[in-house]
Amino acid sequence: MVSGPVLAEFADVGMSRLARPLTAVVARRALAELAELTVVPPDASLVLAAADTADEMGLSFRDAQAVRLQYSAGATGWQPSR
Repeated sequence: MVSGPVLAEFADVGMSRLARPLTAVVARRALAELAELTVVPPDASLVLAAADTADEMGLSFRDAQAVRLQYSAGATGWQPSR
């Protein structure tokens, strides 16, 4: 599973921030393959939960959002305290 924001971040980093950026064709191909996974959209409650998780676990907001998105989609192995 992957989130919409993570797909966007992959595209941004892959096509513009790497020392040797991906071509549009290669990036599009990779994005198409990633989009075949379950894509989880963030909503307001998830964003608020991510803010709590970032504070609770000492994570960046981006990392906490990814954790909460995975948890909300059914990932196991971690239980939020809130």
